This record gives sequence, structure tokens and C-alpha cells, in this order.
Amino acid sequence: MEPKNQSTPFVNRDMLRFEGTATFGLRIRTVSVGALNVQIKGMTREGPFTYTHTTTGTGTFDIQEFRIPDVPIMVSVVDQFGQFLQGGCYVTLSLTVNGDIMYELCSGQVFGGKSISYPNVSSELPRPTGGLIYDILNTAPAAGVNIGYTVPAGQTWRIIACSAELVTSAAVANRRARIEMTSDSFVKAFGQSTIDQTASQTRRYCAANYGTVQSELAGTFIAVNIPGGVLLPENSTIFTQTINIQAGDQWTGMSLLAEVFFNPLIP
Repeated sequence: MEPKNQSTPFVNRDMLRFEGTATFGLRIRTVSVGALNVQIKGMTREGPFTYTHTTTGTGTFDIQEFRIPDVPIMVSVVDQFGQFLQGGCYVTLSLTVNGDIMYELCSGQVFGGKSISYPNVSSELPRPTGGLIYDILNTAPAAGVNIGYTVPAGQTWRIIACSAELVTSAAVANRRARIEMTSDSFVKAFGQSTIDQTASQTRRYCAANYGTVQSELAGTFIAVNIPGGVLLPENSTIFTQTINIQAGDQWTGMSLLAEVFFNPLIP
């Protein structure tokens, strides 16, 4: 078949010799921290279309495909209702022909006020290169046990700050706490208090990149200086390590502030 509508600046089905046997689709791949909706909005020569994709919110990639009648003239992925914050959802949208990916149309962060589109448009991030600012709190461990986090699969964390409270038992001993960050089972960075915590005391350890700390102890608060800008890949850990911890000593849950980046690797 000879191509039709050759003045059209976009490829369409009639321009293709195999157009009678081809099926077209849009494949969306997302990773996010919330099970929320994004919309795929666009148009072909047949008219406009809108599809809704629900992300899993598990931090792992989710894939869904939608059939379309022709090659898209234009298409966008939008967070129509502003449900995500910056860094909260990463999207890749591809054109498929007969179920195979032929072309990656667009990819990037999608959140309130920031979409991705084909043809590409200039859309700056409010915080350039910024990830999701993630504030999380885990549960307290058993008595006499340290506490921490493991970075989930498919994510990289930049540690900003963390804090946890240690309540010591009446057992006589000098405890000293530090924050350790490990990757591949090796300690890559840590910060340690120079102040002992003795029996029957309650102290909250607040770890961040303070620079020069004039005095670590302020009332019941102890400042722990940790390196800034530490990036922890998936399966890394950040946890407390307590010298001379006693069986009756009790850590609370750790409150962690981190910048989260999704690893844009497609399985």
C-alpha cells in the first residue's frame, strides 16, 4: 500500500506497509512509594484517549499495557490529582508493536505539577536532581537489641538524619552508641558519640551532618556527627551499634529522614 497523508508530520498506521497486521500499544512501567493513580493522556488520528494506571507502591516495578488504534500523535503521563511528591513516582512509557517495545517515548519523575510527554517538552524539576524526601519510623526492637533499617530493593537512600532513644536498665555499665552504615556487609561510614550512657538513663541520639559540634550533650539529647551525602544502595543498612548494651536496655523505633532515589532498571 502506498503511504497516505504524507504531509502529516507524525508517523501513522497508513504510512506502514505492515499496517494491516500490526497492533499498537503503550507499555507503562512505574515504581513508587504509594499505590496511587497516574493517567496516560494522548491522541491518535482516531481521537483522544485516557487510561489510568495504578502503581503498586511497593518500591518494585509494575508493568501494564494498553492497546491503542494507531501510533500516538502526542501522549503524556500525568499525576492529575497531585498525589505524589517529587521523587515519589518514576515512570517509563514505551510504544509497542505486536507486543514488543519499539521505542521509548518518555521517562522520568511524575508528580503533582510535573509530567512526562512525547514529543518531548522541557519540564524542569522544582528541586533539580532531587529524590523523594522520606520520613519513616520503624517499631521498637526487643530489649537488648539494636535497631536499624535495610534499604529496600530497587532504591538508593541518601541519609539526611536519624534519631532514636535509648532507655538503659539498672544494670551498671557504661554504654556508648554509634550509627553505622553498611553496604555489601562492610561498614562504609559511621558516627559515634563520645559520651557514655550509664544505668537508668534516657537519652535521645540525634545523628546528622552537623559539621563542628561544640557540645554533644544538651539535656537528654546527644548529637552524633555522621558524614553527609552518604548514598546507600539497595540491601544496605543503617543501624545503631551499642557498646556494652545490657539485656534490659531498650531502644525505641528509629526515626529516619532520607532522600530516596528509585533505580531506573527495568527487569
